[in-house]
Amino acid sequence: MGGEVANAMAKKSKRGRKSKWETHVLPNLDRIPKWRRDGMTEEQICKKLDVGVSTFNTYKNKYPELVEALKKGKEHLIEELEDSLYKKAIGFEYEEIKTYISKDLDGKATQRMEKFKKYAQPDTGALAFALKNLAPEKWRDRQGIDINGGIEVNNPFKGLTTEELKKLVHND
Repeated sequence: MGGEVANAMAKKSKRGRKSKWETHVLPNLDRIPKWRRDGMTEEQICKKLDVGVSTFNTYKNKYPELVEALKKGKEHLIEELEDSLYKKAIGFEYEEIKTYISKDLDGKATQRMEKFKKYAQPDTGALAFALKNLAPEKWRDRQGIDINGGIEVNNPFKGLTTEELKKLVHND
């Protein structure tokens, strides 16, 4: 009888906890690219799926379709961000709708909507960022660094005596 109990316990321990792949991840595999496009991190996706980060990483190693879903969503997000940066850098036209509410003498409210075309001016920050990344040889930030740790400062008062500096201050 003692052997039967040991065999039953051995069978039970082999099973372990059920995998959440089939119950939590696989049914949502088609939603993961959208979540990534919406800017969710892998940690946020894990929380949404109720799966631990280490388990999620194990699934990424085991199931290439999960890696592909994450990659697809991230690539789409990057494309959208690039498009937005491009528009911001060169300026763009957009439509704005304003709603006006007025009341007549009887207190009856009427609503009127007007559409306006507007133009967003180019953003120099976005422009500079794009140029630095697209043409770094031409548009990189130039910084001179002395590898000996010294800093060279152009000081027009260098070499003047205290008396000469006092005369400059008092315009003598």
